[in-house]
Amino acid sequence: MEHKEFDRLVTQAFEQLQNNRLFFPGEGVELPVLQRPLWGVASAEDPIFEEFKKPQVIGANFKAPKEWMPQAM
Repeated sequence: MEHKEFDRLVTQAFEQLQNNRLFFPGEGVELPVLQRPLWGVASAEDPIFEEFKKPQVIGANFKAPKEWMPQAM
């Protein structure tokens, strides 16, 4: 799937859900349940994935794309 098509699907799904709100009657506050997702596309070879493994970023729980999907491009 091309990233433009994926963006269209994400946007469409978000627009269908954006009317979902939480209302706190005692406080008179209404908050959105969801915000539009932030997403991006990167090569599985991108060095940023090694940065994510640093303890101050995500740490040992992060797996680079090639670690969980060897055929990733």
